Amino acid sequence: MKHPIQSLTLFVSLLCVLTSARAAVPACTLDRGADDAAIVSLPASLSPKLSSIAWTLNGLPLDDTTRSITLHVSPWDKGTFVVTATRANGARICTRTIRQTGIRLDRQPYVEPYPTVAAAPHPKRAVHRVRAAAPPTTADTDIAQPSPPRMPMPPPPMPLAAAAPPPPDASAIIKVYFATEREPKPGPAIAFTGSRSRIVPLRYGTATVTIPPNHKAGSIELRRWWSLSHAPDSSRHFTASLALCTEDSFYAQIRTQITHYTGHKEIFVFIHGFNNSFDEELYRTAQLAHDIGFDGAPIMYDWPSWGETLRYPADERSIGDSVHPLRDFLKDITRKTGADKVSLIAHSLGNYGMLQALDLLRSSGDLPQLDQIIMAAPDVDTKLFDDIVPSLVASGKIGRITMYSSHKDLAMKASFKENKVYPVGGQHPIAVLANVDSIDVSPIEMNWIGHDYFVTATPVLMDIGDLLRDGTPPPRSNLVEVPDTPLPHWTFRTEP
Repeated sequence: MKHPIQSLTLFVSLLCVLTSARAAVPACTLDRGADDAAIVSLPASLSPKLSSIAWTLNGLPLDDTTRSITLHVSPWDKGTFVVTATRANGARICTRTIRQTGIRLDRQPYVEPYPTVAAAPHPKRAVHRVRAAAPPTTADTDIAQPSPPRMPMPPPPMPLAAAAPPPPDASAIIKVYFATEREPKPGPAIAFTGSRSRIVPLRYGTATVTIPPNHKAGSIELRRWWSLSHAPDSSRHFTASLALCTEDSFYAQIRTQITHYTGHKEIFVFIHGFNNSFDEELYRTAQLAHDIGFDGAPIMYDWPSWGETLRYPADERSIGDSVHPLRDFLKDITRKTGADKVSLIAHSLGNYGMLQALDLLRSSGDLPQLDQIIMAAPDVDTKLFDDIVPSLVASGKIGRITMYSSHKDLAMKASFKENKVYPVGGQHPIAVLANVDSIDVSPIEMNWIGHDYFVTATPVLMDIGDLLRDGTPPPRSNLVEVPDTPLPHWTFRTEP
């Protein structure tokens, strides 16, 4: 039997001819590397940043029953390679996807029923897709399985018989990790109420969220209440499949993803605001990770909001009760995941819980090293902001603190009516503090409430993506400094 690398070489040469016919680029080459590594060399014209990537065959259950290994280059994304190994009986062993988005490897297990998805274009970088790992089946393991009769290696197929590239209208898949303080709803389905759990203080789980091909950045496409269909359609709507797990499994899965499936060992923790249900924040976390092209593991910390506009006082009490559980979670997430970069994104009332939790960690000497703290429309009064933030900056444990604020934010005006104190997320002129990047979002176009601009306004989404990827201070690509102010702050460009 020929070595798998030899078969793979034949497929590469044939399929690169097809790619060259579509895009007039030099042919790819494949060589045998150390430790049975398949080295796929790319022409420099495909990417100025990288001329070669490698996919290691180690860990793939290749044996005498392996029939073929195929590799194809997606014509829609010249940096995407899909490698599929099959057994002699036709069973698929696994699929590995390599995406060329800088110097990184992206290895993903095959999962039914979702097809392999090519990375969608993004204003700044390729979007990373994550698939949840499926439990091994009889066809997926070599343990205690009799080997089928050996069959001769079939001749390499003609180029037209090569594996078809993924369809351009396939749904994107984002894996979201969640920790929730909510009480579960009764019944077999995994769902949560707005009240706090009385027995288990924190439940852990994962969600496989599909994002439809018609998705527009800043939107969450959901089934309308007047729709005749009873279930969402993944080709048109966001869908989610939830699974609960133990705390140990939760952190182990995150470690596995950021170590083996992404190119960067980074995570972000999203802490939602007032008037949000579990489902809303789950979809929002997935949409945020997708739209900014996040290369790590997105994590949602879900404190029990009632998800009702008239329950603001109840949500205020709830976020206060969540400060200590959130403190413990932030302490664990940095120690148990092995992430090199940990960033926090808090929205609205979630900023209150985040700042209080971080202040407790600082006071006890347990404040972890954090890359970015992003405060979007913070529903926090000026005194608390001025008391806690300078201490966090002085700790030397925070890379950057960025605050987005808008005086057009109607939710901030409602908070002022309730508390008789204007929150820093809606002050005019904008609240400015030394060593904090204050960004005025007021000039950009947003919806009539103007409160969720950090996930609905494209300029803000792009800026958050730049911030998490590079960590560069303002002025960034779409920011300009506001002139004639005592302390520097920034706003978004409004001209084309």
